[in-house]
Amino acid sequence: MTDTFKSISGRELIRRILDGERDFSRTRLSTTEAPLYEQEGFQEMAAYLQKQDLRNEPVIAEGADWRGLRAPGLFFPSTRFAGADLSGADLRNSDLRRAAFNEAKLQQTNLEGAIIIHGRFVNTDLSGANMRGADMYEAKFTGTVLRGTDLTFAQMPRIGLDGGDLTGAAVGGANLYRSDLRGVTGLDSVRDLGRASFHQTVVTRKQMETIEKAFRSLAYFDVRDD
Repeated sequence: MTDTFKSISGRELIRRILDGERDFSRTRLSTTEAPLYEQEGFQEMAAYLQKQDLRNEPVIAEGADWRGLRAPGLFFPSTRFAGADLSGADLRNSDLRRAAFNEAKLQQTNLEGAIIIHGRFVNTDLSGANMRGADMYEAKFTGTVLRGTDLTFAQMPRIGLDGGDLTGAAVGGANLYRSDLRGVTGLDSVRDLGRASFHQTVVTRKQMETIEKAFRSLAYFDVRDD
């Protein structure tokens, strides 16, 4: 099968964005050079993009192969990553609000502290990803694989997880206020389930029993003889 990817270096990506280009679909980033955040112009690119109308003219990287991208602090809101491969990427503390990752590969990706408010992760693979402390307000995770994903202290209010797989995920300290867990699988294997916040979370009766059992298993008191 013919490789239809177009190779691009991190330095070239930065330069082309600064020149006004937006479409990087089916590109393959070089993995032999310095990390993107160390490239000349990385901070300039962030400052430039903050002044652009990215809602109407977003960066597009659909179907791209950006595996291993190292760009903590990336400013890419509204980016279209549908079908892209970002597995193993380092996107800590990045601003990816409203970004679309539908059917993307994000296995082992580091999204710790990232802003992904209103993000779309429909049928996305986030297995083993680090999403500690990420802000996912009203993000959509329909059919998403979150096996072994670290969601500790993540802000997850009003998210949709219908058809999602949480097998082995860690949720200690996570906030699931008014989220909808109906249709989620693997809830009985979630780590630190009793330490998450479920205020007004929508669940089935069976899920409620699973969560309540996790609450009861916690040791709230240090009981000692007088």
